Amino acid sequence: MVLAWVIFLIVCFLAGILAKTNYFNFIKNITAPILTKIPGYSLIRSFTNRMVQLEQNQEFDVGFVALGETNQALAPAFLIEKHEDDSYTVFVPTVPTLTVGNLYIVPGNRVFAVDAPLLDMIKFITHWGEGSTELIQAMKQIHSLNNLQP
Repeated sequence: MVLAWVIFLIVCFLAGILAKTNYFNFIKNITAPILTKIPGYSLIRSFTNRMVQLEQNQEFDVGFVALGETNQALAPAFLIEKHEDDSYTVFVPTVPTLTVGNLYIVPGNRVFAVDAPLLDMIKFITHWGEGSTELIQAMKQIHSLNNLQP
């Protein structure tokens, strides 16, 4: 078991050294256009970059989207794009997997942006809705402001 950990650490160390070389950058530049054609790759890459470099500006906002005819259910969502007609493109991930979910275009009155870091929403989704007091409070506030039933 100890030997397996030592081998694993050595492989990780060597991979880190290799990642800094010009050869790796050359390979990355060749494969990047191919990988961007794979569905979901850009989203996964964006999440990964955001987790590694949290100080960068968010590429999209987080919030909740009211689903169903009565707007009673609020789903955590990533607000991908706001359109000229005040509608939004939103991605609603399947809990607890961030990269699997549904893409919706919904009217703006059904979308509730939340001033929270992307990492908080990621933790909220991957921990089955636990662990983010701010997001729970935001949901309660959305319910009360819009006369929605929790």
